[in-house]
Amino acid sequence: SYTVELLEVTALNKDGAAQCAEFERMIDDLETKYGCMVLYFVTDADGGSKKGRIELGKKRPYLILPSCWAHQFQLQLGDYFKVYKFGALVAEDATFLIGWLNNHGKVRKIFDSAQKEVSEARSGQAVIFAYVVANLTRWGTHVVAFIRLHDVRDPLQLAVLKSRPAIIAAQVGAAKSTEKKKLEDEANRACDLIADSHDRPYSFWQGLEAVIGDLEPICLATNITQKDSVRPDQVLLNIAGIYLHFTDHPEPELSVEMVKWIEKRWKDCDQPVFLSALILNLLEEPRWVEIGVNPDTIPMKSFHASVLLYRRMNLHPNNVDSPEIRKEKEKEVTNAVYLYLSTSGPFKDFESERQNFEATMGKDPIAVWNALAASPEVKELALFAINLFKIGVSSAGCKRVFSDTKYRQSSRRNRLGLAKLKKLHKVGSDIRMENQKAGLVKSRHTRNTHKNQQFEKLLGVP
Repeated sequence: SYTVELLEVTALNKDGAAQCAEFERMIDDLETKYGCMVLYFVTDADGGSKKGRIELGKKRPYLILPSCWAHQFQLQLGDYFKVYKFGALVAEDATFLIGWLNNHGKVRKIFDSAQKEVSEARSGQAVIFAYVVANLTRWGTHVVAFIRLHDVRDPLQLAVLKSRPAIIAAQVGAAKSTEKKKLEDEANRACDLIADSHDRPYSFWQGLEAVIGDLEPICLATNITQKDSVRPDQVLLNIAGIYLHFTDHPEPELSVEMVKWIEKRWKDCDQPVFLSALILNLLEEPRWVEIGVNPDTIPMKSFHASVLLYRRMNLHPNNVDSPEIRKEKEKEVTNAVYLYLSTSGPFKDFESERQNFEATMGKDPIAVWNALAASPEVKELALFAINLFKIGVSSAGCKRVFSDTKYRQSSRRNRLGLAKLKKLHKVGSDIRMENQKAGLVKSRHTRNTHKNQQFEKLLGVP
């Protein structure tokens, strides 16, 4: 992402009409200043932004207006805790335990010693993990924190088994009377959670494992959609993966409620964009039709969704094509979609050549359609598909600008004006892009928060 504008909105109204007016002004300014054509506009899903986006869609129906799906998936985390009381209880106990371990240095030393002892016995190397704090506003931290807590279960239980009196003594210290009783109760609660004895109302560690299993697909989807390069088809697969997870959930009440919330969020989004992107991704396993299927059996609803979306996007007032040319191009797209769904014409041999293509070009559908654009009969469809795959469905880039602004406008530079801040952002973006092109930026390794099978399970929608 690249910063093109920085606005001060603190004093502006946040109602739908005011937001819509501001959105229109931003779009008009960008199109005038950069001589571009704005095809899509992404916002968060909070009340004012959502209403403003809906109003904008009524005024400018040619725009694609997705809400930020990184935000949507994070909201599903809140949905989960809202509808699943047991999950909320486990999360509350886990959060308490992590906070307790982090807030008492002497106690933590005892548990760190147990970690060292267990890791040395297992691998011959002393490893002491930190206890990660779960924070609802720091996306994905719940599952990371809970996985880490589950990973150190054995040393925690060993410490409680061997040193419970010492743990309580370290917690209490020199406290007396009421304060002593309070600290003892807190330490005993934490030790009881760790020990997970049979007289507890529920098994903490089993509950934590179940909650991790539910949270991981949600947090994985949140992490995936925080990339600027995430595509609409990838978002749809994430939605479907989470939907399938909760459809098959052993807790019927949770299953019903979560499916309801997922369907509600899916209903509120611009469905043809996501469906068309998935349909037009040649590198996905064939999900809609089998190779060589009879054209008469093609699902016409899917067929028309892509064509209607193309027509809608071409209504942009900056489109200089005459009505006759637009109609002719739409006919070309219709024919090309028909060829694509029936795997004929330029698409006839693609499946057999797919592995060779992936070996040289990777799994980038934009690269595929760029190659297919050389064929006159599918050129217009190729350009449409490329635009679809370039649609951003996350405002994570804006959130990174927020973080960058907080860093730049520090306590020592709190009088830094908006104009200079804007320049700093743009210059910083230019420097980063130039360094990336020159190969001067050290590539960051992907985090191994989630296991590969989790990716495959979430995105491997049948």
